[in-house]
Amino acid sequence: MVARLLALSGSVRKSSFNKRLATRLATIAGDQGAEITLVDLSEFDLPIYNGDTEDDSGLPDAAVRLKRLLKENTGLIIACPEYNGFMTPLLTNTIDWCTRSDAASVDLSGFTGKTVLIASASPGPGGGSRAATHLKTMLSGIGSVVYPQGLTIASAHGAFDDQGGFVDPAMAIRAESLLKNFIEFTERFEQPRSTSML
Repeated sequence: MVARLLALSGSVRKSSFNKRLATRLATIAGDQGAEITLVDLSEFDLPIYNGDTEDDSGLPDAAVRLKRLLKENTGLIIACPEYNGFMTPLLTNTIDWCTRSDAASVDLSGFTGKTVLIASASPGPGGGSRAATHLKTMLSGIGSVVYPQGLTIASAHGAFDDQGGFVDPAMAIRAESLLKNFIEFTERFEQPRSTSML
């Protein structure tokens, strides 16, 4: 079974390091045989989550579209920026909306049982590791299977070349190995679930 992976960045800045990272990891995964859908969250305009807004207006169309993509894929690749040691408000808000349903109730189906690879890039020496840890906790709490190894890139201002590749050959090798293992993990994890439904 081919792994179907949804890749996204928790930043919508045009020059975002994490957008570059998500794009690069998606490219590597595609080259390794996975079916990749790369999304830009700027195309999914969501208001700040508010229960009253949800009660009055229901689930925003952007949330409906993104939830559909989540359900269509077996795994996720998330490039997680770090703002003041935490995830971006954009990423948190996106996840919040995508765990809601048309009935204004909890719906974790877009995340439960999905494998997730967390990566992060930051200009600082920590490479966004604090935000990645918070994201891992959040996703684990809603039923995702977070892959034990992630990818953190420190000094991200010098990490990418003009074509979006990694400047450091060792980082490129590390990313390729990580994606290969994550794809195999996702395919193994999905197989028993699919077989059990026959």
